Amino acid sequence: MNEKTPLNNNEKKKQSDLKLITMAADCIPSYAETISASGVINYGDNNRFPQFLQDLFYKSGKHAALIETKARMIGGNGINTDGLSDDAILFISNRHGSDNLNEIVSMWSMDLEMYGGFAAQAIWSRDRTIVAQVEYLDIASVRIKKPDPKKPNKTNYLVSDNWSSYSTNETILYPEFSEVDRQKSNQIIYVQEHRVGDNWYPIPGYMAGLNWIDIDNEISNFHRNNIKNSFSPSFIINMPQGIPTEEEMEIVLKQLRKQYEGAKNAGKIFISFSEDKDSAPQITPIEMNTTDDRFAQLVKDAENGIYISHRITNPALFGVKTAGELGNTNDLVKDLAIFQSVYVNPKQQIIERELNRLARAAGVTDKLTLNKYSLDLEIAVSTTDLLSVLSSAISNEQKVEVFIILGYSKEQANTLVYAGKNIPLS
Repeated sequence: MNEKTPLNNNEKKKQSDLKLITMAADCIPSYAETISASGVINYGDNNRFPQFLQDLFYKSGKHAALIETKARMIGGNGINTDGLSDDAILFISNRHGSDNLNEIVSMWSMDLEMYGGFAAQAIWSRDRTIVAQVEYLDIASVRIKKPDPKKPNKTNYLVSDNWSSYSTNETILYPEFSEVDRQKSNQIIYVQEHRVGDNWYPIPGYMAGLNWIDIDNEISNFHRNNIKNSFSPSFIINMPQGIPTEEEMEIVLKQLRKQYEGAKNAGKIFISFSEDKDSAPQITPIEMNTTDDRFAQLVKDAENGIYISHRITNPALFGVKTAGELGNTNDLVKDLAIFQSVYVNPKQQIIERELNRLARAAGVTDKLTLNKYSLDLEIAVSTTDLLSVLSSAISNEQKVEVFIILGYSKEQANTLVYAGKNIPLS
């Protein structure tokens, strides 16, 4: 330590220094698409945005539960086989593939919710007359090649199991799926939901809630480490060995930041240096009467932020009970019908469009549709319940959805809603 001029007793009483350590801010990585030197369009920062989304999925229980449940609502009940031809049934079996199309639809639904898109390999027969095989492809393993200026409308895809460390020699190049250009037998179907902005890659619908999802994870980390470390979130460390120089203070501060930064010891640390006689550091917890209330509010805000980003209006549909709110079966079924209409149906239509596109390429003329999700409930429907649904403010289409969820066939539901209104049943 550098030599300093001795201080008299009065000066010692006045002399002290107080430093505040403010923890470094940790930000969600911004999304950007850039072109690498090898001609690969990077999928977010460091070309690892899908891996970042996977990390969030495994770190936040609420977020993961919503994604899994919504994916099950979209594709979990598989393809409706009522009235389909033998050719269509054979196509769904995907007999040359690793998975049948019901299994692929289920995986597509998960990817659609996780990433905002999905992918598959379509494999043409040897004579290139029909699509003979469909293979699921993890969209996180796919990257887009920079378009050839001579063929700007033709997209080529690169597939790799590890985009953290790759070379062009370790990737496989595939052309986009085309019913016209069948020169290459293996082609890529790459589907993404439309989002605001001109992006090459899909962006998940919950993008605006990334901070809240990350906060949900950090709250659990904070409390876990508080319990393990038995340490208050904010405290004072007093160093009574004398007033060091600015350089020496900075060394101490860096060491403390390294040890206490982040959710493991969240909050702020006050560190003071003084000329007291005591040689041992004094650690004084700062009692905060509002800590419990502060975290209770933060948990509630994080939950609301996650629900909003996932378009959830009734958490009970996803097995989450909200404190202070009572619900009944009719409300649950009505809310499911609305969610089915405004959220699930449009997602199913995206998958149905690709299924029928592949079916046509396989020589199948049937129209393929996905089964509707239904609640696994034992529901006794009384006349009062029926009248309650019929007189509710929801649309006729949503009323039909409610009755289907309650166990009625589509024809019965249409009859209940449209009887006497001269509206053709569809």
